[in-house]
Amino acid sequence: MLGEVDHLAYNPSFGVDVQGQLWVAGSYASSGQPQVAAWQIARDGEQLTVSEPRILNSVLGEEQLSYNAFTISPDATYVAAGYGDDLSASPAIQIWSLKRDTKPLVVYGHQERINDLTFSPDGRVLVTASGYTSEFHPGEDNGVRLWRVERNPTRLTELARFMTELQADDVAFSPNGRLVVGNDYRGDLVVWDTVTGDEVAKLSGRFYSVTFAPDNSLLVAGDAYGGIHLFDTHSWQEVKVLYGHIGGIDYLAFDPQGEVLASSGNDGTMRLWGVSR
Repeated sequence: MLGEVDHLAYNPSFGVDVQGQLWVAGSYASSGQPQVAAWQIARDGEQLTVSEPRILNSVLGEEQLSYNAFTISPDATYVAAGYGDDLSASPAIQIWSLKRDTKPLVVYGHQERINDLTFSPDGRVLVTASGYTSEFHPGEDNGVRLWRVERNPTRLTELARFMTELQADDVAFSPNGRLVVGNDYRGDLVVWDTVTGDEVAKLSGRFYSVTFAPDNSLLVAGDAYGGIHLFDTHSWQEVKVLYGHIGGIDYLAFDPQGEVLASSGNDGTMRLWGVSR
């Protein structure tokens, strides 16, 4: 290992349409400076082989680099990273091609740090969550932005901007790409329609993590106290709460069939849940 890896992302289509190849990207410390690398993992039956790291060089000065999030496009074409520290004057998105050895695209536009980003299921839209809220700083760029991903040449065009009262920390797309959800610094969830731009739901609570069921029927959110909340995406009513963890829920993910939900929490455990409708 090259150093302490503090952020990771992978392409969700692993084993489906990328010939069994998984790309993992992350940042690590090298001589005290953050670097970005990508690893290719190939699967042959039950065997996994990991490539040597491919270093993704930045075109920015090292003193500016404070990566907060990574994402990889579903077709494993791009790695995108959001950076900017609490006081950065020029946070930006960087996008590297995994197909060509070219300089990364750098996109400015946010006024405060980028806390999370992810691609839509079809890879045509990138969503970013940004802002910085503290006791003495209410935040000037709190919210979520949608960017159209254009190719040949690679370019981002801003499509929409959804503002929140406090900094937006995490974002997720519904599998059909119609909805995007973000949680703010307080932990409330806001859901927007990506076509109309309307806010369709606001769910109060101290939520740390969020995901959608593969059939779009459920929004699942993990709270700060160990509860996993299931919301119906038509009525936005809570239909069930799963208890078992002690402490906050950090990550949530469904299996492709939507029958099993995996969760991991601050208690150091990972749990699998059968999800019935």
